[in-house]
Formats: sequence, structure tokens, C-alpha cells
Amino acid sequence: MNKSIFKSLPLVKRHLQSYLNEEFKDLNLKSSEMLFMNILYNEGDRSQIEITRDIECDKAHTHRIVFKLLNKKLIKYVKGNGENTRNIKLTLTDEGRKFASQFDTAISSWHKIIVQGISKEDLNTTKRVVEKIVENAANFKNLEKKNV
Repeated sequence: MNKSIFKSLPLVKRHLQSYLNEEFKDLNLKSSEMLFMNILYNEGDRSQIEITRDIECDKAHTHRIVFKLLNKKLIKYVKGNGENTRNIKLTLTDEGRKFASQFDTAISSWHKIIVQGISKEDLNTTKRVVEKIVENAANFKNLEKKNV
């Protein structure tokens, strides 16, 4: 049976989540929490709105994950530029940074595993094609919103 790329791509994400959940089960963190921490680790301080936009999830999902990470003392709020409360950013605590560096290493290892036997040219082509598919899907979604 010919598998569609649209069936295959979500499987890669699920396998990554399983890999991370197993790799870090002793830390009592879920892969969705690790994703938020990884964003802060690689991109620096971010607001909840910025994270929500980055991963294209709803605000409630972001709030739940942030609440869990705040309670675990892995992230904290820091004041952004200006007095506007929308400038409040999230940052990793020292402990959060330590864990996030471990996630970053694990994700790098995962990437090496899943691209074995694939040429750089094929990887670059795949990246461009998937980015174009995502762009087209986002444009269609935005067009649908305008027509409602």
C-alpha cells in the first residue's frame, strides 16, 4: 500500500515523543513540556503568546504547560521591555537550563538516528518540500478564516 506523507509525518513526531518520554521518564516530564523548555533554551526568553505562535497550539494548551513548568520550578517569569504586561517573558531556571541542555543533546541524537542513510541533498529537498506544504496549508487556513 502506498503511504501518504501526511500519514507518515505525524508518526515521526509520535516516535520522537515516545523516545523523549522514555529517555527522561525519571525526570517526570512529558515531551510537550520538554518542547517548551527546548524553545526557551534555543531561542531565549519568550512570551506565552510567542510560544503559542511558534508551535501553533491554542492558548489554553500553552497555559497548562507553563503552569506545570512553573510549579516544577523549571521556568520563571521575567519582565520584558517596557511596562506593558504583554512584554512579560518566560525563562529557564538554572535547573530548567540543565534539563533543557540534556533534551537538546537527546534531540540531536534523535536527528542523527532518523536521517541515517539519507543524503544531504535529499534532506534539503525534503525540508523545502515540507516547508512549502506547511506554508500552503497555513495560507489555506488563513484564506478560510477570511471567507467566514
